[in-house]
Amino acid sequence: NWLDNIRDWCVSRQLWWGHRIPAYIAKAKNGSSDWFVGRDEDEARNRAAEGLGVDAAELTLEQDEDVLDTWFSSGLFPFSVFGWPEETKDLQGFFPTTLLETGHDILFFWVARMVMMSLALTDKLPFKTVYLHAMVRDKHGRKMTKSLGNVIDPLEVIGGANLDQLLEKLQSSNLDSRELE
Repeated sequence: NWLDNIRDWCVSRQLWWGHRIPAYIAKAKNGSSDWFVGRDEDEARNRAAEGLGVDAAELTLEQDEDVLDTWFSSGLFPFSVFGWPEETKDLQGFFPTTLLETGHDILFFWVARMVMMSLALTDKLPFKTVYLHAMVRDKHGRKMTKSLGNVIDPLEVIGGANLDQLLEKLQSSNLDSRELE
């Protein structure tokens, strides 16, 4: 029901890491100012000069400190990795793809946004099929996350377990029997 109740999406975040929002406040010596966007500062400067009606050399620009919501930049993934918006050989050959495999917990955050952004920017669905994998849980049935500190160290698994041992761990765990199939 979440697509029926969708609301505006604030795509900015006040974090120290992430893709910076490509928006710049441009201030002219005559006191006028406004926000402008550009792929880089030079493009924003040229747009600001035209928009404010001043010479580009008379402007000071400062990029917005906010970053894009991680799901915004992740939503661009299916086509941006192949050089979009340029019509590259990779984009033509590998986009759209056939399959996405992910967890059900990020259907709205990632999958729906990839579909929406892909349709809006390329007029194509990013994939034909979505497979949902089971949720990985700890021995108490809680979702395994870094923030809870209940994740498995992959180095421990890589260095010290063979396939039979991993299967035994799965079969003796708290997984729903349907997830073991």
